[in-house]
Amino acid sequence: MKRNKATGPDDVPVDVWKLMGESGAAWLSKIFNRILMEGKTREDWQMSTTVSIWKERGDSADCSSYRPIRLLCHTMKIFERILDSRLKAIVSTTPNQCGFVKGCGTTDAIHAARLLVERHREKNRSVHLAFLDLEKAFDRVPRDLIWMALRIHGIPEEYSVCHKYTGTPKMAISAITHIPDKSHCDQ
Repeated sequence: MKRNKATGPDDVPVDVWKLMGESGAAWLSKIFNRILMEGKTREDWQMSTTVSIWKERGDSADCSSYRPIRLLCHTMKIFERILDSRLKAIVSTTPNQCGFVKGCGTTDAIHAARLLVERHREKNRSVHLAFLDLEKAFDRVPRDLIWMALRIHGIPEEYSVCHKYTGTPKMAISAITHIPDKSHCDQ
């Protein structure tokens, strides 16, 4: 994890874990294994603060010109990264997938579609394309279906710790107190 990143609600910078070295890693390992065995994360690690960051394009008065950033405790981020790497070792992405793949995004999908259209045009063949906007799709899928899919793909039950939270993750939202003047945004 990079240094000098914003801290979560616990105000503990990632540098703390880096400075602790092997002893910190051993302590975290013990805590993380206990979480997996008990199926519960620490309640204070479930806290997050959401702040809005201006995308530096679009009307600064328009809410869609901002993207939310969730500031989590670095300890929770480390735990989530470990789980993520373990899950990636079990479940792979398809070669054509662009979403949730490091270094691959919407532009890559658009480029691939353009190439496909050009190749078919060269051969004077027709091609049919469809783009699906799956924005917020995950939020609309019933949780039971997600857990069932995880089981079918062989994900160990203890890795689905997130559905065993004792309560809903707590969140604080940092509101924008003023709208930035566009002349200041370029500085």
